[in-house]
Amino acid sequence: MTCLTCRNWSIASLCGACAARLEVAPDRIVDGHRVVTGLEHRGPARILIHRLKYEAMLEAAQVLAPLVSSQLDYPVDAVTYVPRVLARRWRYGIDQSRELARAIAAELGVPTIRSLQPPWWSPPSAGAPAASRRPPAFSIRRRFPIPTGRWLIVDDVLTTGATLGQAAQKLREEFLIDVRLAVATSATEVTSLRSRR
Repeated sequence: MTCLTCRNWSIASLCGACAARLEVAPDRIVDGHRVVTGLEHRGPARILIHRLKYEAMLEAAQVLAPLVSSQLDYPVDAVTYVPRVLARRWRYGIDQSRELARAIAAELGVPTIRSLQPPWWSPPSAGAPAASRRPPAFSIRRRFPIPTGRWLIVDDVLTTGATLGQAAQKLREEFLIDVRLAVATSATEVTSLRSRR
C-alpha cells in the first residue's frame, strides 16, 4: 500500500510522517454560526482534498471523515452536504462533499440526505480571489425523506464561507430545522494544486 499523500510505501492510508504533519484547525464562524473544522488546508490535508476532489480517490474521504466527526461535540440526526456543480461533478466523476458526508454519516451512524440541488455550472472558486467568489444558487430537492432534529451540512474546504453559509441558510429557511456546519479543511485562501502544474 502507498501513502495517499506522499505515495511512499505505508502500512496505512497515510504514512507516519504525513499523519504527523496533519494540523487540527480551530473552529470558524460563518454568518454567526460555528463551523466545525477538521484540519488546516495545507500539507497532507491539502493533498488529501486534491486526491478526493480531482482524482476521485474515495479512500481520502475515509481518512478525513473520522478527523471531522471526532471534532463534533453534539449529536446529529442526519448528514447532508454542499453539492458540487453538475458540470464539475461530470468532469471529475465525483462529488467530494457527498463522499465526505457519506463517510461522516457512517462514522456517526446516521443517514446521509441529498437535500440540495446544485446548478449546472458556476465559476470555480478554488484559487480565485475572495472578492470574486460567488456561491452557486442551490435549490431544494423536493423528493427526499425529511428527518427531524439536527442536521449536519458538510463541505470539503472552507475559505470565505459564502457557499456553506448560503447552503445552510437555504435549509434553515425551507425546513425550519437546526443545521450545524462542518468542513474537512479550513483555509484563509486556497491555491489550487491544479494551478501549480
